[in-house]
Amino acid sequence: MGRIVVSFIACISVLISTALGQVPGRFDVSPIPIPEYIAKVQVVGVPYTYTGTGVYVSPVTAVTAAHNVRDLDSKSQLFVDGVEAEVVYKNDQQDFAILKLSVGSKDGPFPKLSSDLSGSLTACGYRGGVRYTENVGNHKSGRWVTAEVQRGMSGGPVLNQVGDLVGTIIGGGPGRDTYITDIFLIVDELRGRGLLE
Repeated sequence: MGRIVVSFIACISVLISTALGQVPGRFDVSPIPIPEYIAKVQVVGVPYTYTGTGVYVSPVTAVTAAHNVRDLDSKSQLFVDGVEAEVVYKNDQQDFAILKLSVGSKDGPFPKLSSDLSGSLTACGYRGGVRYTENVGNHKSGRWVTAEVQRGMSGGPVLNQVGDLVGTIIGGGPGRDTYITDIFLIVDELRGRGLLE
């Protein structure tokens, strides 16, 4: 009888996980420490709310994917970890946006930046806008990496094997490669606007 109950509970757990978009064995669903520089980016409007991921580069500045904030209008608000923010710059072609928070939210540490794509790469973000997830892959070619991502992870960091930030997630999906923005395209814009030393 006990074995039947355990099997029943395991089946229910798999069904619930699948219904929530958590594919058992594909994505780590165990609690993972969330790096302090990763942000939850939300556009709250009527009748929708969209949640993506971002990366803090200073106490009042974060970057995310431009498509995360494309629906921002006069009837919606932008929040980064619950703090009101505004879009300072948006580049739709390279798919990144720079966000300025109304008040400082993070004291650091902030990620080190690198162009080293050798070894393993980790794509990080809030899968489904809720569960923090890390998926490991490798550099494929150009701005393509093999780490899988899911909806909600756009704008999240891609870290190299020593934990340095090499880019942000633009797009991808289960069973597909992930396209990233080169971090130094973003850095050039941040420095040009005096938002990064």
